[in-house]
Amino acid sequence: MNPSFDRHKALLIIDSVKAYRNEPLDEEMKQRIYDYLVNPTPTAWCDISGIIVNSRMMTVWQAVRKVDPSFPATGRRFEVESGRLLKEWEKIPDPDFVLDAIKQAQDKHLT
Repeated sequence: MNPSFDRHKALLIIDSVKAYRNEPLDEEMKQRIYDYLVNPTPTAWCDISGIIVNSRMMTVWQAVRKVDPSFPATGRRFEVESGRLLKEWEKIPDPDFVLDAIKQAQDKHLT
C-alpha cells in the first residue's frame, strides 16, 4: 500500500465523480478504483483504465495521459488465439497521480 495514501481524500474524490450524462459512478466502479489505489498492480490498472470519469467520456487512462502526455499510450498486448499476455504495461501510474488526474477531469481542467 502507498505509505502516503489518504483514504479519506480518495473516497471524497471517487464519490464525487460524475461520469456519462453527469451520473455518479456505481458502487462497483468506485470499489475497483479504490482497490487500485490501495494495491496498484498492472492487473488492477487494466481493470480501471477504461472507467469513464467525466461527462465528456474521458477514461481514467485518458485523464492520466492528459496530465502526463509521456504516460504510455499503449497497454497490455495479448496473443489473439491463446489470450496469452505478450507485453505488460510499460508502467502503471502512482495512486496519488490517478486521484489527481480524476479530480482534474472532474474540475473540467482537462478537455
